[in-house]
Amino acid sequence: MPELQGASRQGRFMYVVHQASCSVYPVWVYTHEEYPKRPNDQELKEQFAIIE
Repeated sequence: MPELQGASRQGRFMYVVHQASCSVYPVWVYTHEEYPKRPNDQELKEQFAIIE
């Protein structure tokens, strides 16, 4: 992620693939500064509930 500062400039892009329509839907983009590992399970469940 070029706009981030520091040497790592790392982030994650989470998405869902709908196989029947061959579509990809972005769900969440976050940086390692915001979440060093990953969002907690409750936050992930909330995001996936929104797209259902």
